[in-house]
Amino acid sequence: KLTDGYPCLTNLSASCSIPVSYTLSNVITGYTYNGSSQLPSAWTSTSIFGGSYNDWVLGTDYYIVSSGSDVTGFTNAGTYSSLTVNVTKSGFAETSSGSTSGSFVISPKTVTLSGEKTYDGDNTLTGSEVTIATGIGSETLTYSSATANDTDVTTENKYISAITLGDASDGSGGLASNYQLPTLNVANAPVTINAKSLTISGITASNKIYDGDTTSTIDVSSASYTGLVSGDSVSVAATGIFSDKNVGTGKTVTLVSSYSGDDSGNYSITDQSSTTANITAKSLGMTINKIYDATQSIEVEEISFTGVVSGDTTPTIQQSQIVGTTSQVNIGSFTDFTDTIVGGITLNNGSNYTLTGASIDGTVSARPG
Repeated sequence: KLTDGYPCLTNLSASCSIPVSYTLSNVITGYTYNGSSQLPSAWTSTSIFGGSYNDWVLGTDYYIVSSGSDVTGFTNAGTYSSLTVNVTKSGFAETSSGSTSGSFVISPKTVTLSGEKTYDGDNTLTGSEVTIATGIGSETLTYSSATANDTDVTTENKYISAITLGDASDGSGGLASNYQLPTLNVANAPVTINAKSLTISGITASNKIYDGDTTSTIDVSSASYTGLVSGDSVSVAATGIFSDKNVGTGKTVTLVSSYSGDDSGNYSITDQSSTTANITAKSLGMTINKIYDATQSIEVEEISFTGVVSGDTTPTIQQSQIVGTTSQVNIGSFTDFTDTIVGGITLNNGSNYTLTGASIDGTVSARPG
């Protein structure tokens, strides 16, 4: 009949519309969240309705229907199923049967991850220790439950081994559901652990008696390790050198330290550079050889010294007179000597020596003849 295929010729009412069927394909790959509205490029008016409708415009002549709402595209990552079409062009309407619904998948975007922290003996990552780059405008994400695969500074190929993405908390609009984690490995989620500052103090040097060299005996038993993580093993050993070999009080001892222990590589160590100690004068031995003269007096030329450090000039007595006495008058040995010089005996070349506490090896010998 003349009206076949033209239903509006059989119904001249003003509401009569030409029925149009549609076909939406299933597009499940090729689209990733980008922060903008997306629709499959394959869904043209021609592919949906046929070549006679190639001039129809989405959003004007028709819409995609998702969950009962007209849309022109999809922004968030997800699977959009059972999508249909709503024809809005005047004089046309979608058929009640014979059309094919479709689906569209937008995959989550893969974020870029990195981690950096200062060593604390723990593999947990918190706060600013993890950087998440979305690559979408100003969108950010939060995270929780992040850990690294190792705790130590020196371990190579460290990476984020676990992390959970969360929605933005700064108003940027980032949604965790629009993103996914990369494969967690050193290439995709590297972690740097920086050495923790550790300061050493409390190393001491022992006082010593003058011995002609600058070597110092160092004691590290009371060393303090400021910044050491509880339970870590770091030990210091040190040697020390006096500023010079001579007698003095509060002399600088320069320290050279080395470190050991399973955890020493996790620290950036500030050495204790020096300490102080005293060098006191060395007591000389006095050898006194006196020829019997029926007196107790001891003269300068009767005295010689022992105990002088090798290489030093042997001290001499500045005074040229009777300098002391002994209780021994007669021939024999004695070990006592009394200094009779006001202010004490003065030594030439003797600043590093003392007669205080000197051992006395004295002899009164018979007069020749």
